[in-house]
Amino acid sequence: NPMETTFQTRKQFVRNAVSEISSSAISFEDFQSQLFEKYKIHVKENRGRYSYLHPEREKYISGRSLGTNFDKDYLLNLFEANALAAEQEEKQRQTMPDYHADPIAILFIRSDLRLVVDLQNCIKAQQSRAYAQKVKISNLQQMAKTVAYIQENGFDTRENLQTTYDSITLQMHDARQKTKDTETQIKSVNEQIHYLGQYLSTKSTYNEFLKARFKGKFRKDHADEIEKHEKAAQILKAQNPDGSLPKMKDLKLEKERL
Repeated sequence: NPMETTFQTRKQFVRNAVSEISSSAISFEDFQSQLFEKYKIHVKENRGRYSYLHPEREKYISGRSLGTNFDKDYLLNLFEANALAAEQEEKQRQTMPDYHADPIAILFIRSDLRLVVDLQNCIKAQQSRAYAQKVKISNLQQMAKTVAYIQENGFDTRENLQTTYDSITLQMHDARQKTKDTETQIKSVNEQIHYLGQYLSTKSTYNEFLKARFKGKFRKDHADEIEKHEKAAQILKAQNPDGSLPKMKDLKLEKERL
């Protein structure tokens, strides 16, 4: 029967619309307003029952014929639960700590850690359609992971967590300082390797200069090599307390150690 099929389709349209709007409505007036604004469905109360008028019908459809979830008693209880959830959410939002000023505060509800019992109570207490619309499963999964982590690591108080945080922060500072010191040492070793190579490559020329009869002329003819040799010797001796020259083998071993 085409007329019967059309009627059933319209009833399902009303069911879907009512289910969606009632999941967040906090009162009958709010429900009535949203239902008409979004779906052009009128809803009225008569003798303790709700009835709905599809935008393409002239006769109301009773909530009872749609199912128990579409009549007055069920919906009023749902509106009350939605209103309570909305009120609690607003209170939590107003008392939310400043995570930018204190990042550790994100692990806390009020003054206590988010322990497993808090998570379980939260989920059980908020099992309403309104809450399901507002909270994604991923958020609960992340909360559970946080709870598991803090319990596995013994973070049972804020002070305990703060102490661990301070300790890790200090260790990170020390590690950064050690890395910086190591980088400075490697730079010094690389510099010595460079100038030792420069010293050795110009050593024979410099020895000839020392033996030359006419040193002025020899220096003039080999000025670049002699200057490089003298500069390398000066830098290498300055970096060794006893003024001696390092050995290339020792420098390479030191670099590998670092």
